Amino acid sequence: MKYRPDFPCRFDSLAQAEAFCRYFFAWYNQEHHHIALGLMTPNDIHNGLAQEKWNKRAQVLIAAYTAHPERFPRGCPTPPPLPTAAWINKPTSMAAKAEPADQHAPKGVHAGAAVVQEQIPAAAVEAGTSTASFTP
Repeated sequence: MKYRPDFPCRFDSLAQAEAFCRYFFAWYNQEHHHIALGLMTPNDIHNGLAQEKWNKRAQVLIAAYTAHPERFPRGCPTPPPLPTAAWINKPTSMAAKAEPADQHAPKGVHAGAAVVQEQIPAAAVEAGTSTASFTP
C-alpha cells in the first residue's frame, strides 16, 4: 500500500492475511484521514460525523487566523471541502450520496466532487462484507 510501508507484499497464509487485514481495515476506516474525503475518515463520512468535525476545524482555523493573521498571507483558511459521495464500489443503478443533503460545506466554500472508488479487499469479500463493515 502506498502509505503503509508495513503492508506486506505477500502473506504466508490466509490466517496471516486475515489477521493483518483486521488491523489494517480498522486503521484505514477509523483512523486514516483521506484527502479525497476532506481529511475525514471513512467512519466520519459513513456515520454522519463529518459535518460536525468540519465545523470544529473551521472554528479552530478562524481562531488561529484571528490570533495571528500575519501567518496566513492568503486570508482566513478553511478546511478541505467534504465529498458529495464516497464509494467503495459505486452502484451503477443508483446515485446515492454518502451524507444527507443538508451535510455539506458551507456557502462560499467549493463543494468537493471527490468520489472514492476502491476495490473491496479479498479478505472482506471472503468474509461476505465490505470494508465499511469489515471489523476486527
